[in-house]
Amino acid sequence: MEQNPLANIYNYSVRFNDVANREAVKYPLPFMLCPSTPGGPRMHPKFPAVVPPGDTKWPAAACDYAGSAGPDAKLWTVTPPAVRYPQPANTNGFFVGTVQPGGHGRQYRDITDGSSNTIVLVESAARPEVWQAGKAVPGSGLEASASATYVSVCSWAEGNLFKVRGYTADGATWGGPCLINCTNYYAMYSFHPGAVNTGRVDGSVRTLRSSATPDVIAALLTIAGGEVVNDE
Repeated sequence: MEQNPLANIYNYSVRFNDVANREAVKYPLPFMLCPSTPGGPRMHPKFPAVVPPGDTKWPAAACDYAGSAGPDAKLWTVTPPAVRYPQPANTNGFFVGTVQPGGHGRQYRDITDGSSNTIVLVESAARPEVWQAGKAVPGSGLEASASATYVSVCSWAEGNLFKVRGYTADGATWGGPCLINCTNYYAMYSFHPGAVNTGRVDGSVRTLRSSATPDVIAALLTIAGGEVVNDE
């Protein structure tokens, strides 16, 4: 990724939020930013820094892409369900269990749904600000913002992954059938009309259009749900 200067200052022997990594985590990674996102790069002022006594808190650079932890269970449990097929026994996404201390990365044998049919990265742009249906929520993304107006999982340096949610079309209510471009609050969101970009296990980057059904999107977000899916 041609980030040798950053690699040279990042201290791999301590945690991401240690003071030894104060300067490294402030660095915006170009490949984690979408050029279509207005007003970037953004910072994450609520970054969970471990501040030494007498020192001051520091922010981290935010990013426009996040790891998939799979589809949110509420897609099946709302009334009426957003996803019509029965909830699989395994709805894990690619990064579930991989970022905790002692966790292990995925192997191809884990991805039984197929490498081209499994999403690794989702676009979730403009975090930590909250955007709904094309507009930024006033007062969002600030250190003083309430949790409902701040996407606290947003920097490349931390465990930047989440269960992908569905919302109502206005982006205001969690539990609806809209999974693309209704809100970026733990959901897929971009500034591309009617679409987001996704990274797949096979290394490809593929556009996922807002016309895709919740059934298709949920199936793409699992690694071993056993669904048959075609998002072409």
